Amino acid sequence: PYAIVASDAVGSGLENYDITYVDGALTVTPAPLVVTALDQIKFQGEEFVFQGNEISVSGLVVAGDSVNAATLTSPGAPIGALAANSPFAIGVGGATGTGLENYAISYVDGTMVVDLPSDTVPRPPVSVEFGLPNPADDIRVLFAEGETFTGMPGSFGPIRQAALTTLGDVRVISDRLVIAAESCQQGSNDVSRYLACLSDALNSFAAELDEISADLPPGMENVATIIRNARSNVDSARQRAERRLATATTDAEREAIRRDALAEARTALDDAAGEIRKAISLVRVEDPELADIQRATITTVSDALETAGIQLSRVSDL
Repeated sequence: PYAIVASDAVGSGLENYDITYVDGALTVTPAPLVVTALDQIKFQGEEFVFQGNEISVSGLVVAGDSVNAATLTSPGAPIGALAANSPFAIGVGGATGTGLENYAISYVDGTMVVDLPSDTVPRPPVSVEFGLPNPADDIRVLFAEGETFTGMPGSFGPIRQAALTTLGDVRVISDRLVIAAESCQQGSNDVSRYLACLSDALNSFAAELDEISADLPPGMENVATIIRNARSNVDSARQRAERRLATATTDAEREAIRRDALAEARTALDDAAGEIRKAISLVRVEDPELADIQRATITTVSDALETAGIQLSRVSDL
């Protein structure tokens, strides 16, 4: 505690008194600090090595104070962890950093999901013979902003026509996600409600893509699974925020928790978009125009997730 020193009393008639002073004590209690283990996903048969920075921190109040790392462990991290036993808890403790003696640190466990490896069987290139074009007609199909495909009906061929139909379906489905995610912003002040709404939108997105999975380009067979994993991470961010909000005592702490949850959800969407975009490298058909259609299909799904992520960032800044 700090000493409280009393002296130099002022008042009326004090000359009649022999004044003595007794010091008091000022006790400064540590500020609450929450260190949360971030959720992780790995494939069965892989070892996950924690670096110590897979954490989020809420409650720092003194300039210059920081949490640099923490000790993280999980029974799901070793190479022998099975997907059948997933999910596993991620324990966190032993935070290190600067000025941490000013805080009463509490820890929130995370979750590690062990997933089965995705299909890595190589697929042979598709070889298609097309009929001669009919020069009397010209068709332009919109892929994305500023990008078009120009061709003749006779040059499409059945496979190219099917790919264009799938692209059209994917654009409609992706637009629904963007619209649904935007509508969720009406409840953005309530982070739990907002992320629950976003989770529902991702679930519908995955389900609709699942229905046309057989028509999607190579490399997108697991697109619904990737989106559902992102949805699971969004749900984890929401649940963790709810637990932390239950013990929050100040508006500043509640706002920090809200921002942390939105940032975690943004990361989940960006990671999913990046994973889906990897499928572009698997497009190896001999027909260049068919390849363009397939790449546009992949990009449309990835862009929809990135757009929803950008909306999360905008909400976080409000």
